[in-house]
Amino acid sequence: MTSARQSGTALQSDRKHHLVLELILEKDGDSAEHVMREHVRASRRALMAGLPIGGSNERFGTAGS
Repeated sequence: MTSARQSGTALQSDRKHHLVLELILEKDGDSAEHVMREHVRASRRALMAGLPIGGSNERFGTAGS
């Protein structure tokens, strides 16, 4: 399952990707880069917030493997 689906933000993520595409088509590379970098940062924060503390894999059913 993707982080977007886990956090219920799949629609928001899709909108960000469409915005980036629109900005690219408008030849506004600086804005497209800014929007995508912010999107990636937010996705990383959401992913990291869901990881278990200390690197344990117990949450994912792979403890000890």
